[in-house]
Amino acid sequence: MIAWCYPMIFWGCAACLLVKLAQMCVADKGPRWLPLIGVTATLIPIQGMPFGRFLHGITFGFSIPSFVLLLSVLWTAHTKRPPLSKSTRMTMYAAGTVFGITLYPMAIGLGTFDPYVLGWSYDRLSILLVLVTIVFIWKSSVFGYVLLLAAAAWQIGVLESTNIWDYVVDPAYFLSSLVVLMAHAVRAKIAGHRRRVLTQRTTTVESLLRNDA
Repeated sequence: MIAWCYPMIFWGCAACLLVKLAQMCVADKGPRWLPLIGVTATLIPIQGMPFGRFLHGITFGFSIPSFVLLLSVLWTAHTKRPPLSKSTRMTMYAAGTVFGITLYPMAIGLGTFDPYVLGWSYDRLSILLVLVTIVFIWKSSVFGYVLLLAAAAWQIGVLESTNIWDYVVDPAYFLSSLVVLMAHAVRAKIAGHRRRVLTQRTTTVESLLRNDA
């Protein structure tokens, strides 16, 4: 039952966020409950099933970190106070990129080994994830608790998949993480270039002033 409901909850939150973002584009006009229309839309029957389940049937599943990030963005949009710090979000994006690069290229045939198979070898990958989780918690990173939540979700079967990889990473999480990290790197490079230009101009002006003196 919970595996049936999880994608409904995910798509309900995603639809709620889309309506909220649209509302913010018009100066946040309208009642605060307006985003709930998005949740209602996911309950509309399409071909005999709720629209949220229909979307799940034509897309891929979503991991626990994806759900946590979605809830974080939704909460921030409503309250203007992000529940996750910037460092936590960047850690999650970095982990999503590493997980995706480790999993997906070889899963589609690049290489002779498919690490996705390890997701069914509970005693192997689960031990590795436990160690990674312990390291993050030891480092006081909130992402460690996200991984702990993913492990708990795997134990009770929140997703329809029994592969532990699907609980910690999914294509949307990987691609969004990659885009965010690339955008962050570009912004950092632009900011660094601007600082260098400003420093050069300041040095030039100071040099001119000294020569005039």
